[in-house]
Amino acid sequence: MGSAEDFADRTLTTGKGFGMVAEKHSLDKLVTAKVMLPKGEDGLVIVVTSVYNGQPPDNARRFAAWLDTPDAAAAVEGVRFAVFGCGNKQWAATYMQFPRTVSETLESLGGLPMVPMGEGDMDSGEAELSFTRWQVSLVVALLQAHGARIPDGIKETLYPKLPVYSIFHKVDAKAEEIPVATLEANLQEAKRQALRTFLAGNQAFLAEVSCN
Repeated sequence: MGSAEDFADRTLTTGKGFGMVAEKHSLDKLVTAKVMLPKGEDGLVIVVTSVYNGQPPDNARRFAAWLDTPDAAAAVEGVRFAVFGCGNKQWAATYMQFPRTVSETLESLGGLPMVPMGEGDMDSGEAELSFTRWQVSLVVALLQAHGARIPDGIKETLYPKLPVYSIFHKVDAKAEEIPVATLEANLQEAKRQALRTFLAGNQAFLAEVSCN
């Protein structure tokens, strides 16, 4: 899946941006090329994978089989890892089945999860947002693991509370037929509600929006 490849590339770029020695491999290459996984504070393994009807993608089939071998147990123990899956909730029965299997197996083999598994639902249109939140959480966890002082409140900003919206609906009337006094009264009430809730403590501004 193209998005999984893109997310993996961006993860690689982020790692290099922090001065890390970062490499990208297909999951199968970890097996065929016998790539050594960094253990403990020596590094981190990040898995970004798609799923097809619950099955691994073509470039991860050998890896999926390898996870059940004694070699995997020896290679994974003590490895810090994080997993992000790309799937589609239209296939609810198998949604995230392979990414979840990878995450659970790595942990059962002695791997050390840095953050909970991330999920990108390609059908929702929010996979990009989900990935960004997951990646920021991972960066925060990694920095904290190495002694960097990161405010705990930064995680709260990843999931801000949505504002409460009120809708004014005038039946059987055109916009130009609504009295100006009524519009002004509703505007002022909306402003008061905003200042009491999601704009509390902020310098609010007022904008006029026109649409057809």
